Amino acid sequence: MQQLQLGLPFVVNVLGEDQQHIAKRFSRRPEEDRFAGVDWAPGWSDVPHLKGTVASFACTLTQTVEAGDHFILLGAVTELHRHEGRALVWCERGYHCLPRPA
Repeated sequence: MQQLQLGLPFVVNVLGEDQQHIAKRFSRRPEEDRFAGVDWAPGWSDVPHLKGTVASFACTLTQTVEAGDHFILLGAVTELHRHEGRALVWCERGYHCLPRPA
């Protein structure tokens, strides 16, 4: 992986329970044209915010940590958008939804 520049903007999009198809799409190769046909809008610093998500966190890269064959990106949250819905999570080799708040 190329060295990422500190201060680089990125977004963490939290998918909703009905967006499993998007999670699958973004988990596959090739990486080119992943956003083709996906409903999104440019957000802070023109970084893609996916539409229909339950939350999105606009961040600025503050640190990268090498962890085996992965890199962990740490960022300072600069903007937060929250919407109604249940979050989609990957756990124990399957997709699940977080429970509704009590």
